Amino acid sequence: SLHSYDLILLSDYGYGIINDSLCDTLRLRGEDTLLAIDSKQLQRYVSLRPDIAKPNFRQAMQLLQNHSHGSNGQLVNRMEWLGQHKSALLNLTGAKHVVVTCDSEGCALISDSDPFSHLPTRPCDRPSVSGAGDTFFAAMALAAATG
Repeated sequence: SLHSYDLILLSDYGYGIINDSLCDTLRLRGEDTLLAIDSKQLQRYVSLRPDIAKPNFRQAMQLLQNHSHGSNGQLVNRMEWLGQHKSALLNLTGAKHVVVTCDSEGCALISDSDPFSHLPTRPCDRPSVSGAGDTFFAAMALAAATG
């Protein structure tokens, strides 16, 4: 029974493993079971009402069918742009919280109950980014589940 789990992490890479039957089962999770989703197709999981959705910045733009350039061709400040689209990102993901990763800029924490927050990163000399998003997702979800 899913009621016995504190946390369910759903990482969907689009290989077809996560089907409608699994989604139906996830809808039966307990009220106290935190559901965190990282997917390139977050809109697919709106009906699951996840606690946390984790798109990267490009995926957040795709959710809004938008782009990062203004009409004058200047790059938009990503944190400012995310803050302006906070409500839309929450609605489009169905999540209570959206955490948008923004590479070297860190991440944006978006919630309807809390103010927009930016968590910056600390630069390092030789970054190894392979698996960084998955590691961040798992650590962030564990932290959320433990309070």
